[in-house]
Amino acid sequence: MSNTAKLPNPLLRGVKYPLFAEISHDHVEEAVTHLVADVERRIADLESDSDDSFASVYQQLEDISVEIGRVWSPISHLQHVRNSVELRAVYDKVQLQIVDLNLRLNQNEVIYRKLFKLSQDKSLTDVQRRIVDLRLREADLAGISLEGEKRQRFNVINEELTKLSTQFENNALDSLKEFEMILTTVDQMAGLPDSFFRLAS
Repeated sequence: MSNTAKLPNPLLRGVKYPLFAEISHDHVEEAVTHLVADVERRIADLESDSDDSFASVYQQLEDISVEIGRVWSPISHLQHVRNSVELRAVYDKVQLQIVDLNLRLNQNEVIYRKLFKLSQDKSLTDVQRRIVDLRLREADLAGISLEGEKRQRFNVINEELTKLSTQFENNALDSLKEFEMILTTVDQMAGLPDSFFRLAS
């Protein structure tokens, strides 16, 4: 993003490291909306680009992946380490947009054909071929070969798994927060190191 440095949202400033201290749940929906629009534009640019060389295709796909990670990774991290009612609500609201965005990228027929064409290029180095093969495998695992109702069902299952995974994580975190063990005698604490007692005091 060329103009993100001017944006007040810390998730959109394009800085090298996440500004965790500044990020709040209020920034999440705007950042994801901005990300989705930006990635859709990048995908359209890649589809229409006549340069199908490894350097061009790889760099554009890498830029897309980096951009998704740069915005979504801090949000996902905070969901795990600074979980709150407000963050949960907005996280649940936007996470399926990220799932859908990744599926649209990996199920893109034009991009897949570009990658397949590259896989037939005998001038690629071993490293380049490995990169292309991994991208193709990622697309295969994302259901690129499925059509019609089968692909729709695949995508629905992905969404359901995402929801269940998040629900499980939230339940586990709530259970951890609610857990307590009350120790009333020294014998019950036998074997604990001295550092524990210093902290407890």
